[in-house]
Amino acid sequence: MKELSEILEFKCPYWEDLPDEGLMSREVVEYINDTLEPIFLDSGVITPTMIQNYSKWKLLPEIKGRKYDRVRIAMLIVISVYKNILDINGVKAGINLQLKIMSIDKSYNIFAESLNKAIERTFEGSLEEKFTLRQITMENYETGVDLVAHAFAFKLMAKLILKYGGYLTLKEEDQDE
Repeated sequence: MKELSEILEFKCPYWEDLPDEGLMSREVVEYINDTLEPIFLDSGVITPTMIQNYSKWKLLPEIKGRKYDRVRIAMLIVISVYKNILDINGVKAGINLQLKIMSIDKSYNIFAESLNKAIERTFEGSLEEKFTLRQITMENYETGVDLVAHAFAFKLMAKLILKYGGYLTLKEEDQDE
């Protein structure tokens, strides 16, 4: 099954991998949609209107000029994932809390690592007879980020199970390909 194999191959880009040359709004939308598409079953992760709203709601630092740099792209990726689990005020509070503790580059890399691990833990056993999760240990500064990442991964698995009419059907679909 295309979806499951794409999810298993998904890797959230780390800070160093994000574009920093400055992208126009349309390019940011395309980059984020292409990057996160494997883990979003619904079409379209982000739109230009969403970006405008996030700016208006002060979720993003004010943009200078018309191009979005690495900081804003990273924040838009985090917002895109977090808003699937938290309401917009929770997203804002979570971002602000993490940025009080550490720099944006470290915070974003913790987010990327947490999301990658959560998806790997949740989906690596999806072809097995029984669904099992490895033990999860969280660092003090990463607990909130890890919890949201795992909630996202669990929600994604639940959507796939519902879409394919059960866990066993999901497993069978994958084995057929």
